[in-house]
Amino acid sequence: MKFVKDFVVPVVVLTVICVVVSTALVFTYQATKPIIDEAKNAEANSVRAVVLPGATAFEAVELRDGDKSRYLGKGTLKAV
Repeated sequence: MKFVKDFVVPVVVLTVICVVVSTALVFTYQATKPIIDEAKNAEANSVRAVVLPGATAFEAVELRDGDKSRYLGKGTLKAV
């Protein structure tokens, strides 16, 4: 009985605590992720507006060469 009291009970209690805390973290992450992503996007757009004040839209542009003999067409000589 001493083994159960000294070893098994604390292991079970700590496992339950870990499961409860992990579940709480999952729900917190799911609830706050959209808010954090929106704030990051707003901040990035405001920084871009300061750096490039004349720009009206910010979108990614692919600058690959398309030359299949270099890096399977994914070279970036045009970008440099």
